[in-house]
Amino acid sequence: MKKHNLIEVLKERSTLQNVGITFINGASDEDFLSYGELYDSSRRILAFLQQKGLKPGEELVLQIDD
Repeated sequence: MKKHNLIEVLKERSTLQNVGITFINGASDEDFLSYGELYDSSRRILAFLQQKGLKPGEELVLQIDD
């Protein structure tokens, strides 16, 4: 059995239709994010961070509202 990392799994599954993550925000509020959308978004964020000078192995601290 081949071991995968998160990036390999997202890339592999990014072409599948209707496969992804459903975020439940409340009793009647859900958001769906496909693996393809997640993969594309993560690549854009990575490119932005690299343009700002972030290098492999450096730490990044994320501050979020929730």
